[in-house]
Amino acid sequence: MRRKILIFAIFVLAVGPLLISLSVKRYYESHEQLAGKYECYPFNTCNVDFNSDGVPDSIAPNGKYTHDLRLKFFLNQENSKTEILDLKYDSTDGTFRTHVAPLVEDGVSKVVIYDTYDQGQYYFWDGEKLALNYKPSALEKQVRTAMSLRDDTGGMPIKIIVTIFSPLILYFYYLLFVAAIGSVIFYRKYLRPSLP
Repeated sequence: MRRKILIFAIFVLAVGPLLISLSVKRYYESHEQLAGKYECYPFNTCNVDFNSDGVPDSIAPNGKYTHDLRLKFFLNQENSKTEILDLKYDSTDGTFRTHVAPLVEDGVSKVVIYDTYDQGQYYFWDGEKLALNYKPSALEKQVRTAMSLRDDTGGMPIKIIVTIFSPLILYFYYLLFVAAIGSVIFYRKYLRPSLP
């Protein structure tokens, strides 16, 4: 019985850290893919059609100074455009800014925001404007989490630390693990029998 417990413990110690490391790696990779699929930046590259009329709509920052920047969403018509959403916009740098992800879910145009300025983070096209969505879907929440991992105010610092140091930690862990197992085997095979 003790032998089986020992074998199981060695197995867990050998495989457990690797499985944890792989799951963390997959978590970050899947969220990066999600952000890459939905996040729209720079804004002049956004392919949006909020009212599904076939005419491309637009998102554009407005303002001269950092403290008064606004992010405006426009419904474009043939000879005019109508503002349908106006948000405070942070543009400190590429990893400290307002993140925007337009998406279509179940035929409804939606916009997901990640920043630390705007209280509203989820919007949907209600037929006239982009209105606050108080019941975001699982996809919307996942997209916002994914964008947060690209920002200094979200999980990006932890992501960088884990990405850089996880392989090193695993390397030294398994180095010590193999050394410990080897020491035990050496002791049991060569030293213990010679003890009085």
